[in-house]
Amino acid sequence: PAGKSSLTVPAVSRGALLVTDITIFCFCALAEIGAIICGDPDTALAQCKRWESAGADQLVFGIGCATKADTLEMIELMGKHVIPKIDTDPVHRSTRMRDAFVSKP
Repeated sequence: PAGKSSLTVPAVSRGALLVTDITIFCFCALAEIGAIICGDPDTALAQCKRWESAGADQLVFGIGCATKADTLEMIELMGKHVIPKIDTDPVHRSTRMRDAFVSKP
């Protein structure tokens, strides 16, 4: 009909967040190029390993605009399945650097 857009975007409401096919496409595209880390634990681990192979030795994780339940699930999954596989050094890098600086004459 005249005056009406032919583009329709299906939307799903998840609490205060409106998720559309375009939103999902954008997240997938960002994950594909390594701009964000998301997905199941195996996918997140592979994305972290890409950063590691590029020379990153620290990653910072955020929660975005997820619900509290989704955030808690993400923290649990990352803590159980991803972080133990990428953080194998028992001494935090910052502690090592601080100790090396203090021990200099």
